[in-house]
Amino acid sequence: MRITLITILFLHTLLITAQQVSFTAQVDAKQVVAGGSFTVTFTLQNAEGEAFQAPEFPNSQVISGPSQSFRSTFINGRSSTSVGYSYTLLATQEGTIKIGPASIQVKGKTLRTNPIQIQVVKARDPAASNEDVQAPDIFIRAEVDAGQAYIGQQIVIWYKIYTQINIENYNILSESSYDGCYSQVLDAFREPVVKEVINGVQYSTKVLRKVAVFPQQSGKIEFEPLVVRIGIPDKARRRSFFSSFSLKTRNLSSDGITLFVKSAYDGALGNFSGAVGHFKPSFTLSKDQITTDDALTLRLQLVGNGDVKTVRPPGLVLPKGLDQYDPKTIDEKMINGNDSIRGVKTIEYLLTAEQPGRYEIKPAFTHFDPRKRVYITHKDSFSILVSKGMHPNQVSGDQERSQSGQELAPLMLSTNSRRTGSIWVTKPWYWLIALAPLLGIVAFYFHTKHKIKEQTPLADPRNMAHIRLAKAKELMKAGKAGEFYEEIAFSVKQFIGSKLDIPNAELSKESIIATLAQYAQYEKLTELVSDLLQRCDFAIYAGGNESERMVSTYGQAVRIIDQLDKDP
Repeated sequence: MRITLITILFLHTLLITAQQVSFTAQVDAKQVVAGGSFTVTFTLQNAEGEAFQAPEFPNSQVISGPSQSFRSTFINGRSSTSVGYSYTLLATQEGTIKIGPASIQVKGKTLRTNPIQIQVVKARDPAASNEDVQAPDIFIRAEVDAGQAYIGQQIVIWYKIYTQINIENYNILSESSYDGCYSQVLDAFREPVVKEVINGVQYSTKVLRKVAVFPQQSGKIEFEPLVVRIGIPDKARRRSFFSSFSLKTRNLSSDGITLFVKSAYDGALGNFSGAVGHFKPSFTLSKDQITTDDALTLRLQLVGNGDVKTVRPPGLVLPKGLDQYDPKTIDEKMINGNDSIRGVKTIEYLLTAEQPGRYEIKPAFTHFDPRKRVYITHKDSFSILVSKGMHPNQVSGDQERSQSGQELAPLMLSTNSRRTGSIWVTKPWYWLIALAPLLGIVAFYFHTKHKIKEQTPLADPRNMAHIRLAKAKELMKAGKAGEFYEEIAFSVKQFIGSKLDIPNAELSKESIIATLAQYAQYEKLTELVSDLLQRCDFAIYAGGNESERMVSTYGQAVRIIDQLDKDP
């Protein structure tokens, strides 16, 4: 029993030491009024400390403390501990209170907290106020971390309650539907109570609702106010024998919010694919040596705070001799955190080689940083060694004839060395029987070739385009806007590529427009194609009246394909 207890304590110590040790200082107020109180807490994480030394507290008076608290958690197999030392202080005069670092000893080392500052402002004079300008005892504010945003950028909205009175409970009655945005509610349960001063009046504040929104369309977007019903203890009436007071209710409404949204595609670089926010891309290659019979996978993983659903696979420029299939998204998710949403997306490119040799590929990913308003490009480089496989993909005609001649030459010499002298070879029935299998093979070959010829219209670019347009029409009827726009853009790109001999690896919007611009007869068509592809980029996840927009886009794609098909 003693050994088991010692083992448990030893493992617990290992778990604690495996976590990151920290010693920090927090204050429950941004501002206080002169004569108001606030609490400072010094917290030691994942360590056992001794010889705690508090700093000086200038221009303030210690009301209580230090009070010590201990907390231990065990989540997903990971242990975490914290010890807190708290002081409640009274601000004695206006100005800035500068609290220096506290210190504590951990395993012979001295840890110190960060210094903190609290602004002390003049309190409002009740005698100077009148009923018309009396400060409210409780209200709700909607706060946003950015007034101007970009499509796909994460914007966090806080609905905060400011109060001078006690609140027993609250209930959200109505909330904006956040039209024109993808929205997700964040966890606000752990948001602390913080003191703030508004117009000389000190309030206790608490975040009631926290929402992350991702604009999906440009222009002006308005959000309706949040309406909350709160329960306030009524000391004038008792609720029952077993409870202190009954509750009186009051409905509070926040202010509305207006966002002005821009598109990051305006002035974007050529390889920009819609990522807005802070992203960390990583490229990995499944293997760096293959044969012409094999394939390899290039994987791009994106992790960032932007909307990964609006991020399209970036174009991949390959050297001659390498080819790729259409990129596939194998993972796409939005993970809810305490302070924000984290997006994860994984894209795979399947690559093949036509000829042996050494190739260099240089994938790149560009995202737009809305804070700095700059485009940031991340680049990588890989070297691939390709050797000849068992089944070469391509052999030139001269090589084929040369190899055939070398292989057949000895056989031709050997046939002249001797005659059989058999009389059967002069009989017609002998040759009929001997050639019957060969004639059957020849007949089967021409029959199969005829069947293949009958089926080749299915591979015709126009037929393939109409098959994809039919699929897009079904997606339009089903209301699947994102998949509809992807199918429309892909069908138009593929048809133009087949008509103008543009390789699949170069089927970007920029290369298509540049190629069309080289033909004088396609001047108006170029504008039509540019408008369509840009519309697909912007509207993949856009809100608004999708049905009308999809019908218009579908008709425009049909006109483009028909017009191109009429030209030689």
